[in-house]
Amino acid sequence: MIDCSNCPWLNNSEYMNKLITLQRRVRQILKYHRFVRFIKSKEFNEWFYAPEGIGGKNHKLRLEKFCNNLEL
Repeated sequence: MIDCSNCPWLNNSEYMNKLITLQRRVRQILKYHRFVRFIKSKEFNEWFYAPEGIGGKNHKLRLEKFCNNLEL
């Protein structure tokens, strides 16, 4: 077992706060990059723009509104 009781870093609250903040920030950056990579993927586009997907339903509504405005 490792004895860390004399470690100056672990007993320094300022260092620990900075370390926790850094870890939190790195996690956020990783989540962001994973999300961006997912959005650019073929699987996301196929899901989003499918007729029953969010983008497909939105397009149907916009097309229906456009057609209704033409009839007036």
